[in-house]
Amino acid sequence: MNSGDIEQCAPPAEIYTAPSTRFAAGFVGNRNTLELSAAGGRVTAGGAFDVAAPSDRVLCMFRPEDVELSAEGPGARATVDVTVFLGATTRVYAQADQAVIFADVPSRAASGFSPGDEVYVRVPNDHVQIFPA
Repeated sequence: MNSGDIEQCAPPAEIYTAPSTRFAAGFVGNRNTLELSAAGGRVTAGGAFDVAAPSDRVLCMFRPEDVELSAEGPGARATVDVTVFLGATTRVYAQADQAVIFADVPSRAASGFSPGDEVYVRVPNDHVQIFPA
């Protein structure tokens, strides 16, 4: 519900994985949100993803558990800003050209990332939801 209007009616897992509106996407779970310009009907984020865009200016939303970090490419280059140990996962905040992107990484894999480290950020294209800005 958004101001008395039904935004999406579906099982919780469907709303979480395939939100039909940007309000639903932002309401269920944490998401990275980037407002980007499209060119030639596509939007990219420095090599992190490359998806079709319905308009010249779009919101790209993706969940932190869908963000892949690696010490070597492919992906958009970023610098680790902060790591927050949460038990089984560690939230890694990385500054890329476009914005700060946060990733939820299994803690064992995240133990190799420290503030100041250069990393590469990638998000599978099918995990990026696009909405008009």
